[in-house]
Amino acid sequence: MTPFTPAMVSILQVEERMKQIKSMGLDRWIKRHADLAGSFRRQLLKSSPEFGLFAECPSSALTAVTLPDGVSAGAVIAFMRERYDWWFAPATTSRRTNTFACLIWAM
Repeated sequence: MTPFTPAMVSILQVEERMKQIKSMGLDRWIKRHADLAGSFRRQLLKSSPEFGLFAECPSSALTAVTLPDGVSAGAVIAFMRERYDWWFAPATTSRRTNTFACLIWAM
């Protein structure tokens, strides 16, 4: 590949995702993501009073989480992947090591 070769894998992934959205319908797709985000947040807060959410009215696309002392973002991500087959794209903050934002999707 050269620097000018398009990212074919990304193009194919977008194409596949668009097929899924078209087959499900946009309204159902959006509702599915809202349901997944709500479920994740409820389970997270139920699991420990030490977890926290940043936004009072967060988007269904992103959840910003404050972790208890001694809990790493990597440990949470590994646990959720192994136990629930949920995958995260974390974005840790540079100032706070116990805070991370994540995009969540179910396989």
